[in-house]
Amino acid sequence: MNFSTIIGVALFLTAVILSQKITVNASAKLDDATKLKVIEVFRKRNLNYTIFIFAIVILFLAAIYLFPQCTSKITIAYAVVFACYILMKLILNVKKLKEIAAPPEYIRSVIISFGVFICGAVAAGIVIAVGNFALAY
Repeated sequence: MNFSTIIGVALFLTAVILSQKITVNASAKLDDATKLKVIEVFRKRNLNYTIFIFAIVILFLAAIYLFPQCTSKITIAYAVVFACYILMKLILNVKKLKEIAAPPEYIRSVIISFGVFICGAVAAGIVIAVGNFALAY
């Protein structure tokens, strides 16, 4: 594992931890009734999201294995599909939070948490890609 990969993974893990911290802190400020609504609404939804992501990752890995000559194109397609998924998940989650009358401060924290996660993932991807590109040449 090269240095850029280590830095990229560290960036990503830092973003994940910070994102979770933002969400946990925001959740702690909710009243019990709102916490219960959030749990009830997102329990099944989170399971569906997990299944969808698992399927996307399996398809990505299978495609790279079956078509190694197209790895770059497959990776770009995977990144586009994953970015669309993340954006749609954020939009649907915010819509659902508004439907259950979650406080605006909580909704703002959820959006910030998503932003931190996305920025960390993008930064990690860039660092890893640039580092690996530099090693190839």
